[in-house]
Amino acid sequence: MVKLRFRLLKNGETNILTDTHYKGKKRKTRATGIRLIPERTLADKSYNKKQLAIAELVRIKLTEELINSSFGFKPIINGETNFFLFAEQAISNRGETAVIKKLKAYVKQDILFMSEINEKLLSDFYCFLEKSLNYETPSCYMRKLKRIINEAYRQKLIADNPVLKHRKFKAQPKEILSVEELKKLIRKHCSNLEVKRAFLFCCRSGIRFCDAKQIRGNNIINNVLKFTQQKTGNEVQIILNKDALRFVANRINKDELLFNLKSHAATLKALEKWMVNAGILKKIGFHTSRRIWASQLNDSGVSILVTSQLMGHSNIRTTQRYIQPNNQLKEQAVNSLPLLF
Repeated sequence: MVKLRFRLLKNGETNILTDTHYKGKKRKTRATGIRLIPERTLADKSYNKKQLAIAELVRIKLTEELINSSFGFKPIINGETNFFLFAEQAISNRGETAVIKKLKAYVKQDILFMSEINEKLLSDFYCFLEKSLNYETPSCYMRKLKRIINEAYRQKLIADNPVLKHRKFKAQPKEILSVEELKKLIRKHCSNLEVKRAFLFCCRSGIRFCDAKQIRGNNIINNVLKFTQQKTGNEVQIILNKDALRFVANRINKDELLFNLKSHAATLKALEKWMVNAGILKKIGFHTSRRIWASQLNDSGVSILVTSQLMGHSNIRTTQRYIQPNNQLKEQAVNSLPLLF
């Protein structure tokens, strides 16, 4: 027997659970992801009526599963299970949390039944991601979502796995700046001097925006920047060359922020105006500075192992995605082969 149970929450809403009983013993309690709101208006009552109807459908489906398992029948796939509830249990990293948050924003509700997950949903969601995210981020998010869907299929919560049919999407090509373009930026005016200093410093140190916002002058000791990365928690030490030191010379050894940066959105806005002022039409974000640094280290002959350690990566494959050898080096590599004639 499967019964609905109602739990009153502190915010006044009511959470609906299901209790499964078999042979007089309670076997399992499940959260349905369905909530009732305080009834203050007719619209509230209508909303709760629909939610109760959905909860009853879930109860009936679970009852069918219990009966089938009791008599040895082939289990019926429960397409009314809330995918978001399952995802909360299946999430293994911060990136997967982010993609589920995006998916909720796309469907505009906290309930997505397993039966609603199909190839069209995945394709439409990818288009949604492309409108708000850049470069390989949409593809990366889709990979994380597909892992969760595959796990749901493995646990027989989805009858037909849409991941097997969904075509792969290629990430947008990333652009970086050449040494000549960096020199042009140094000469051109930027409406926000802190953004200019921070971006150029990151092009010569490879640190992320979140780290640039929090590092202080006393993090630099004997021309070595020592700090803990916010994203990974890894401690890194970066030897700063003369270029990097020039952008922070007046704040070294001081207990103050190296850069007074505002929000990421405000920083990007100033960065875009600066690029236009310099006549650079490439799509450049603040994180591009990290790619520039990795690529130029590679062009200078630094081994990928050393580059990976400097960037604080735990996997060299991550570093490989950052590196973009320039065309001149490719031409030199081809021309370095011994001639046959």
